[in-house]
Amino acid sequence: MTDLGNKLGQLIPHKQLEVHNHQVKMEFPQSQQLLQLVMDNIPQSIFWKDCNGVYLGCNRNFARDAGVGEPENIIGKTDYDLPWTCEEAEWYRECDRRVMEEGIPQLHIHETQQQADGKQFWVDTNKIPLRDYQGNIVGILGTYEDITERKQGEESLKKLKNTLEAKIEERTTQLRQVETRLSRITDNLPGMIYQFRLDSDGSVSFPYISSGCREIYGLEPQQVQQNYELLYNCVHPSDFPGLEESILTSALTLEKWEYEWRITTISGQQKWLRGMSKPELQLDGSIVWDGCIVEITKRKKAEAELKELNEKLEARVEERTLELRQSEKRLRTVISYAPIILFALDREARFTFSDGKGLQALGLKSGEVIGVSVYEFYQDFPEILAQIDSAFAGQEVTDVVKVNGIFFESHYSPQRNQAGEIIGVTGLSVDISERKKVEAALKEQIQLSVFRASINSTLIASGNLQHILQHCTELVVKYLDAAFARIWTLNPQENVLELQASAGIYTHINGFHGRVPVGKYKIGLIAQERQPHLTNSVQTDPRVTDKKWAREESMVAFAGYPLIFNHKLVGVIAMFARHELSESVLNELSFVANEISLGISRKQAEIQLHHKANELEKTLHELKHAQAQLIQSEKMSSLGQMVAGVAHEINNPANFIYGNLTHAREYTRDLLGLLELYQKKYPNPPQEIKREIESIELDFLIHDLTKLFRSMEEGTRRIREIVISLRNFSRLDEASFKQVDIHEGIESTLMILQNRLKAKSNRPEIKVFKNYGDLPQVECYPGQLNQVFMNILINAIDSLESDIADNYNHLPEFPSPQIYIQTKKINQNRISVNITDNGAGIEPGIFAKLFDPFFTTKDVGKGTGLGLSISYQIIVDEHGGNLSFESTLGTGASFTIEIPITHSLFRLHSR
Repeated sequence: MTDLGNKLGQLIPHKQLEVHNHQVKMEFPQSQQLLQLVMDNIPQSIFWKDCNGVYLGCNRNFARDAGVGEPENIIGKTDYDLPWTCEEAEWYRECDRRVMEEGIPQLHIHETQQQADGKQFWVDTNKIPLRDYQGNIVGILGTYEDITERKQGEESLKKLKNTLEAKIEERTTQLRQVETRLSRITDNLPGMIYQFRLDSDGSVSFPYISSGCREIYGLEPQQVQQNYELLYNCVHPSDFPGLEESILTSALTLEKWEYEWRITTISGQQKWLRGMSKPELQLDGSIVWDGCIVEITKRKKAEAELKELNEKLEARVEERTLELRQSEKRLRTVISYAPIILFALDREARFTFSDGKGLQALGLKSGEVIGVSVYEFYQDFPEILAQIDSAFAGQEVTDVVKVNGIFFESHYSPQRNQAGEIIGVTGLSVDISERKKVEAALKEQIQLSVFRASINSTLIASGNLQHILQHCTELVVKYLDAAFARIWTLNPQENVLELQASAGIYTHINGFHGRVPVGKYKIGLIAQERQPHLTNSVQTDPRVTDKKWAREESMVAFAGYPLIFNHKLVGVIAMFARHELSESVLNELSFVANEISLGISRKQAEIQLHHKANELEKTLHELKHAQAQLIQSEKMSSLGQMVAGVAHEINNPANFIYGNLTHAREYTRDLLGLLELYQKKYPNPPQEIKREIESIELDFLIHDLTKLFRSMEEGTRRIREIVISLRNFSRLDEASFKQVDIHEGIESTLMILQNRLKAKSNRPEIKVFKNYGDLPQVECYPGQLNQVFMNILINAIDSLESDIADNYNHLPEFPSPQIYIQTKKINQNRISVNITDNGAGIEPGIFAKLFDPFFTTKDVGKGTGLGLSISYQIIVDEHGGNLSFESTLGTGASFTIEIPITHSLFRLHSR
């Protein structure tokens, strides 16, 4: 390209060369027209300017991008006259100035360009200084091509990089082992093997350097790895810029890096080196070159001698060869060796020119088809003839066609004379077969990567195992283009494979393949042998027994893999396909089989763990209930013993007092009768007796003594009633059912709680309203039932006292605290006891926890949280009844006890 630029530079018009140019144009008009024709059909855009940045010419592609119509319209314009943005124009001129000042071509400049249609494109630009015969720079030659799709592709690759980054980590351990083996090999190879890394932040390093570094540079590998600048310091100053630019170019294009340069070792020895490596873009954005450096000092010396000889020869040839003929020859050489086909057709659609290395792919030689009609040559390719017809109709046509298995990207352009008439068609076809292969491979890799990611996300998702495996089979059908896919899991107790999932043309999981014994049929044999079974010829496979079905369904390939985790068989995965399975597809299926094996084992472990957790939770719940019942039973048993003891101790002196009151009343009556008789017989007693009578107020004493005895009788009667209530309530340890009066138990409980119900300094009396129905004797555990009454009534009193403490002094019309007790017979064998208060009520959020052990809303030290839990067990478990509640926040709570009147002892004890 540089030689072509130098030659084209001599076409730039200068006054001192006008005569010479005229002669050249007259001498080679056909060659010049052919050259312009060739440039117009090159897919790149070409232009050239003088030293002032004024355009002197371009090809047709550039003229189209610049919006000037024909190429000759560009002459005399500058970048400011073209549709580029101001910033782009300034940048283009700055690059032009730098190239012309330094005299060094600038290649592969990636920059943006706003074209005539207003669209923004990315272009890859090359700029080369143009020189005259004396070597003076007289202008600049530029070419560029549209790389917008490549940029978009780079962005797509960047996204793909992130997806594949995780996969690289999995291979790190294996690579380190390989690295150790390679290190031993590379130490015995000539030259220096290395790995050079350029991180995204611009930092560089040498992760690996072989021992050949010692022979070439005189440095130890560890020294270079610790300080990479030791190698750069050895580079000859004149070669350093080129070396640096070659590395940067390789980093930008990711093309193979090759360069030759000089070094001076630390011992002062001069050497020529040659480096070769292939860059690879890593997932983290860094670039790694793996390559080698060899010493070529001897070869360079020979090349220098050969170069000197060639320069002398070229000088003689250059003096005798015209510049235009050399340009034509070089152009034909480029065409001959490029993977393209360049041709021209006349009015009759006959070939007038054909060249390019692409002809070899079609079994042709340059010029072999000249004179042949294009309709005869492409008679088997009607789509190509249609495109050529469109070009003869005046259209620019670009399309991709496939000829003899080779992909060509073809461009056809109509050629016109000065009158605008179409006189022929020129065409350029570029062999893009390799690009198509790369694109297909990349597409397949992306699809398989998405497949792996989808399988992994499915296996870690929540849900039952069968649903997860069904989704996996659907993914196999979708991404591996399977006709249908199935997954069996092993039932180890029966040694049978059970079909769990099926997708594709068959989705049922019952029938013949629903249960496959291990060792039977192709699926059972895969499980027994623990080896995959693969075939791309179903018709000849002895394990595929139903050949007729395979023919009718056009089945071609089968792949089945055992699902093994930790040397344990967990199932089988298999698929049929209507096409051959490639190695990459089989590798993916093998990988997926391992992942599904892990997923099945993990899910089965989760199910077992869940069952164990449920069992433990159930056991813990039962232990809590047992603990609560033991605590409360022990507590109530102790309380019952204490109450019984207190009742017994009070009962003895109370009976003694009550039994002697009758005698005391009789003795007093006798004494008062005697006193009355004495006063009657002796109405005038001595003064001393009169004074004593007045002092003790005898008449009041006689009158009040009768009332005193009545009060003592009432007090002893009340003590006896309390003792009876205590005895009734203390029957907690009675283990057998008894027929009792429910009302008697309620009254006993209320008697014990009388002190809690009385008015106090900070609240009024809690009134109890009773509405007792006509109840028969009820068969129950009396002590336990009294315990339930006690728990519910205490909770009601606590709720009322808490509500009073919060609101009594703040609300002037606060309602008086009340408890309502109602009993009734529901049916022939069931009674109910309802206890309702008008307190604050129960929060709806704790309804579900109300009967849980140790749950309480009271302050620390005021409740154990066992009362309602024990009450629920007593009513439901011990008496076969029901304990329920209703509550509206702010209006109180109502608890209802329902128990049978009589019980079947057998049924109750079996409970």
